[in-house]
Amino acid sequence: MKHQHRGVQEQEWLQALKSKALCFVPLALLGLVAWAVLILRADQGLLKIAHGLRPSNAVPHSSQGVPQMGDPYWAYFHETLVQEVEVAKERGVELVFYGDSITESWRGTNTGQPWEPFAKTPEVFTKHYGSMRTGVYAISGDTAGNLLWRMHHGEGLRGLTMSPQAVVVLIGTNDLFHQPDLADVEAVAVNVSTGATEVVEVSLEQARGAQVLLLGLLPRGGPAVEPPGLQPCRFTAPIEAANERLQAYAASRKRVDFVECGHVFLEKHKESGKVELIAELMPDVLHPSAHGMDLLAQCLQPHLSKAGINPTTRRLRSL
Repeated sequence: MKHQHRGVQEQEWLQALKSKALCFVPLALLGLVAWAVLILRADQGLLKIAHGLRPSNAVPHSSQGVPQMGDPYWAYFHETLVQEVEVAKERGVELVFYGDSITESWRGTNTGQPWEPFAKTPEVFTKHYGSMRTGVYAISGDTAGNLLWRMHHGEGLRGLTMSPQAVVVLIGTNDLFHQPDLADVEAVAVNVSTGATEVVEVSLEQARGAQVLLLGLLPRGGPAVEPPGLQPCRFTAPIEAANERLQAYAASRKRVDFVECGHVFLEKHKESGKVELIAELMPDVLHPSAHGMDLLAQCLQPHLSKAGINPTTRRLRSL
């Protein structure tokens, strides 16, 4: 009887142990999923800061654009920007910036998350535009097609109580990277410039009182080149050709100014005559540093003044 009783106890103990183990399985699985997400997020961040993009099928884009809903961080940040636009519709906005990671750096973030390489850039933004009601609607890695989709799905300027005085557009470097054959310079220039001009057309239609400042593509380096900032690289000719098309487009449209600021990031060595990206201004040969963004803002200012925006005067008047 004792042995039989012991057997019953052992069976009850094993059953209880099995029940407890089953309770821990979901927790263990949840932990593994969380760990995997953290690893994936870190990998995505490293890739984006190194290349300024994420894998994308957004090169071919329709007039409505294409989203990147496969990336939950992109989707979540898009919803955040939609909410910001809704607030802007109520209080008004004077100056709007649209773009990709270069423009998002004004916020100090990468896909909405604080990012160390961009940490000092918001101070520069405040220095130049802190006296104004502004909106920065940009997501790292975006192509023109991604930006178009965002503008048609909550991040557009239609319905504002007060149209902004100016809309600044800088888009296209990720479209450039995704082109299948950079050697076909003319075809690449057409594809890249067409996406940027579509963004401008939507801006003109949605913000009928605004001047649109279309920034030319900034120079970028080539990973296969040593040093990586040496110019020309495989991106140089397509960038120049695309910018020529953007300049011609802007000249043909009312309320559109083409702004070329790429020269501020380049230097020509006296002895060798070689042209190179200035490492202090573009340390990863793609994203401007805080100092680089300060020079970009200075390059942009005469065009903003032409549109009636003078943040310095506004700041002095408000003191």
